[in-house]
Amino acid sequence: MVTIQEIPAEFQFDYDLDELKAIWPRLHAIDGEPSPSVPTVRALMAGQQVEHDQITEDLWMAWLDFHNGHFNRAFETGQALGAAGFYVAHLAANTYGSYFLPKAQQADYFETLITRGKSVVEGHADQINIIYVHALHLGRYAQSVSPVKALSSGIVPDFRKALENCLALSPGHIPSLLAHAALMIEAIVTMGELPARMGFGATRKKILRQYEQALELADPPPLVFLEVAKGLARLEKRKAKDKVKSLLTQAVSAARMDPMDALDIRDAMDLLKGY
Repeated sequence: MVTIQEIPAEFQFDYDLDELKAIWPRLHAIDGEPSPSVPTVRALMAGQQVEHDQITEDLWMAWLDFHNGHFNRAFETGQALGAAGFYVAHLAANTYGSYFLPKAQQADYFETLITRGKSVVEGHADQINIIYVHALHLGRYAQSVSPVKALSSGIVPDFRKALENCLALSPGHIPSLLAHAALMIEAIVTMGELPARMGFGATRKKILRQYEQALELADPPPLVFLEVAKGLARLEKRKAKDKVKSLLTQAVSAARMDPMDALDIRDAMDLLKGY
C-alpha cells in the first residue's frame, strides 16, 4: 500500500497554474519533461479511447500539486490518469518516500511502487522519464535493504539496466547521469576498482565525465551540485574536500524553485556543517 502524508509547510509552495506554466522550462531543465499537452498525452495513451483534453488539464493539476508540495494529491491524480500521469505520480511518491518516510518502512514502500509500475514501464520503453522514475524506485529499494539482499534479488542489475536504457535514449539526461555515476561509485567503493570496471564498466574517468556533463547545465538546480558533491566525497574521500565544500556552497546558494529544491538545499546545508 502506498500512503503519502502532507509534508511540512516549510517545504510547500503556492504557485498557481499560470505561474507553473511560466517556470516549467526551468523546473524541468534537468529531466526534459515536456509540458502537458494533447499531443504528448495522445502519444502516452496510444490506442486508448480517452478524453485527451481532460487528461491534459488533469495532468497540469497533478504537476501543480507536485511542485507545490502536495505529493499525496499529485500521486492520486497522476495514478488516475494511467500512463499519462505515471511520471508525476511516481515522482511524487518517490520524493515523499525518500525524504519523509522512516527507513524501516522504505523497503515495503518502494517494493510496492516497483511492482505497480512494471507493466507501464514495459509498455513505454521509449519514455525516458517513466523508465527513470522506475529506476529511482529500484535504487531506493536497494538502499533500504541489506547489500546481500539487494544483489541476490536482482534489484541492482535491474537498476543499472534501467539507467543504461535511459542514457541510451538520451545521453544527456542529467538525472540518469547523476544516478549512474552514483551507482558506479558504489561499485568502486564496495568492490574495488578492478572488479567494478570488469563487472560494471565503472571507472573514475567515466564518473568525472558524467559529473562534468551535469554541471554544464546553465543555472543548475541544487540537486546537481548536491549529488556531485556527495559522489566526490564518497569516491575521493578527503582529497576532494575543497571541491566538495564549493559544490555544497553552490547548492545552498542555488535557486529554491520547488519542494525538491528546498529539500536538497536543506541536505546541502547539513553536509556543509562538516566542512
